[in-house]
Amino acid sequence: MTEPESTLPHVTLNFAMSLDGKISTAARGRFRFTSGRDRRVMDEIRARSDAVLIGGATLRAEDPPLQVRDARLREGRILAGHDEKLINIVLSASLNLPLGGRFFTTPGIRRIVATVEDARAELLASVKGLAEIVRLGQGRVPIPELLKRLSERGISRLLVEGGGEVNASFFEAGCVDEIYVTVAPIVIGGRSAPTPAGGEGFLAGGTAAFELVSCRSEENEIFIHYRRRSVAAGS
Repeated sequence: MTEPESTLPHVTLNFAMSLDGKISTAARGRFRFTSGRDRRVMDEIRARSDAVLIGGATLRAEDPPLQVRDARLREGRILAGHDEKLINIVLSASLNLPLGGRFFTTPGIRRIVATVEDARAELLASVKGLAEIVRLGQGRVPIPELLKRLSERGISRLLVEGGGEVNASFFEAGCVDEIYVTVAPIVIGGRSAPTPAGGEGFLAGGTAAFELVSCRSEENEIFIHYRRRSVAAGS
């Protein structure tokens, strides 16, 4: 009898960008340019997720808190039978990570570090004991295989919060199911300022198409929700 194929986690991307399509300045430091309403939306999306994943560059630049802030949303998670706290995941081939920062030192949080098979032994040793280590691939972590491993760990809804290189790797793998975008009423500029999807870029038609679910404006910001277009809809 054939074993049923495992279901990969549902992957949601959430990011904010400027009018000119930047997610940060060229300096790539922590830069908050959206409203409290955007942060509320982010909290609501997190509350529907099992885990939040960011890249090593985002962790080094911002070390953001990756939990649901609103007490009522946390209570709702508990009532729905979910853990109050989200699993925190960092994706890093280099393992150049701030081990003394908030990500690794906040108590009571389950942490996963996703890295490559050929990661340096001394760096692996420094992370051991601070987080569960998942090693996959050579040179870069293969996203579909990572999602399989996360599914085995009980994660069915994964939220990806960047940065642009991580987002691009999920797009390239065809593993993005939903996208939430907040467009802020500012212009950042800068040739080297990061965008929502970095990487090498795609040829025309080389990535999945998405369909608009909703679009609304509030406090001079635009909140957009897309989902992956089904094969039937795209035919």
